[in-house]
Amino acid sequence: MTVEQRLTALEVGLAETRKSICGLEKVIILRFDAASAALDIQTRELQRRLELLNGEADRLRMMQATYVPREVWERHGETLASELQTLVKARERDIGRISVIAGLVAVLMSIAVSVVSKLIAG
Repeated sequence: MTVEQRLTALEVGLAETRKSICGLEKVIILRFDAASAALDIQTRELQRRLELLNGEADRLRMMQATYVPREVWERHGETLASELQTLVKARERDIGRISVIAGLVAVLMSIAVSVVSKLIAG
């Protein structure tokens, strides 16, 4: 092979290499453009989500203010249970008293009937 042929072959190889490099540059540019577009989309989505959450903390605080704390609820439940127990004991005591009073009334009624019947008979 002559020097001219070698030089021509090198020029052809150089031209093909330049075409390959140009193609790779286009692929690299496309890749960076796609990554940039993806980053823009991700940024917009994060901003949208943050906007949705911006008022959420205040809304939750306002909603929580309407709820009764657990400690208060438990204390109230204990108080109600104690009051209920007191009422049950009072009812049992009153039922016992009513039974005694009913018994006394029955005895007094029988005495009254006996006295009245003796007065009528005699």
